[in-house]
Amino acid sequence: MRLASAWATTTNWSPATVPTTTVDCTIGSANSIPALAANVSCRNTTFQSGGTLNFASSTFELATYAALQVSSGFTFQNATTGTLALRGSTNQSINLSTAFPGNLIVAPTVGTVTESV
Repeated sequence: MRLASAWATTTNWSPATVPTTTVDCTIGSANSIPALAANVSCRNTTFQSGGTLNFASSTFELATYAALQVSSGFTFQNATTGTLALRGSTNQSINLSTAFPGNLIVAPTVGTVTESV
């Protein structure tokens, strides 16, 4: 659960660990609206219905290294120049039930990517 909008604050996450290539992240309706201030990464990324992520009108990238799940009803704010990327070194999956208005990069180093809509 997130308590404030600063992505890099450990106490905003449960457990108290900022997401990385080996740590999952989930943003849902009960969370504050996180704003990106740099490129970030998550192992599994889950955007739940009613949640919001603010790309701050930047070119920042959120890289996912396993599964990317975007539920219907998730909101991307100020994201037209931002990037969602799949950059894993194993098989990955992507499920986008909400359109992302920015750039989408699918560039795993090995493995396959499974898409569902």
